[in-house]
Amino acid sequence: MKKPYLSFIALISFMYLPVLAQTGLDSAQKALKNKNWQEAKTLLEQAIEQNEKNARAHYLLGQCLIALKEYDEAADAFEEAAELAPDSALYHYRYGQALGMEAQNSGVLTQAWLAPKIKSAFERAVELDPTLMGARIALANFYVMAPGFMGGDMDKARQQAKALIRIGNFNGKIILARIYLKEEKNDSALVLYNQMEKEINDDPKYYNFYNTYGYLLLGQKQYDKAIEKFKKQVELAPDKANPYDSLGDAYRAAGRIEEAKAQYRKALQIDPQFESSRKKLEELQN
Repeated sequence: MKKPYLSFIALISFMYLPVLAQTGLDSAQKALKNKNWQEAKTLLEQAIEQNEKNARAHYLLGQCLIALKEYDEAADAFEEAAELAPDSALYHYRYGQALGMEAQNSGVLTQAWLAPKIKSAFERAVELDPTLMGARIALANFYVMAPGFMGGDMDKARQQAKALIRIGNFNGKIILARIYLKEEKNDSALVLYNQMEKEINDDPKYYNFYNTYGYLLLGQKQYDKAIEKFKKQVELAPDKANPYDSLGDAYRAAGRIEEAKAQYRKALQIDPQFESSRKKLEELQN
């Protein structure tokens, strides 16, 4: 016969599990806010041990793993969150993003395997919430960038771009310019970029606009203009490594090697793990 007080203790413990899990989530969110990634990861893993069905905990763990650049594990966490909360457009969107980051660090065969999953995640997110702009933009960019056999589709990309333009979302024009570039309509792309630059008005959230603009000019060997655009990107995002890396590329293409090296070093000062700049710097020093 079971002792009554043991059953009572077990019942009380079970009742407090959700409270403990929520306390862990609150602490984890605080750690995430303070960018204490390892602490947040530990707290979230503990919360999931207490309640494996907590979709929010899996989602936050995915966010944490992205910050730690553990992209395949992040994708697993977001996938679990999306399965537990299948009507959450945000969870599907983040799942697609994590898969995309994993693909960027993978070989061609793995990319081909991941592409349908990325496409499906973004499409599901847009289907669930057409107003989730991040998902719509990500889907349009996928259609532009992916090869046809991986799900790329210029007609669908153009549809998404036009839909964004209709509702006044500036990213629609950026995507349309990328479509022009993919179709090798460089003159049309340049005209559109010139128009867009006037609209941006030095808004930092569009710093990446200057990256694509700069490489377009670089491809046409307009080195001085490309350097000017990459400098603008650095000005708008001085705490990010990639703008310095891109500016280094422009200096390198223009034959200004010492200036290129300086920019690659700046990128590595910001992010010592930025492999693109590390490899280029090694090439120039050898």
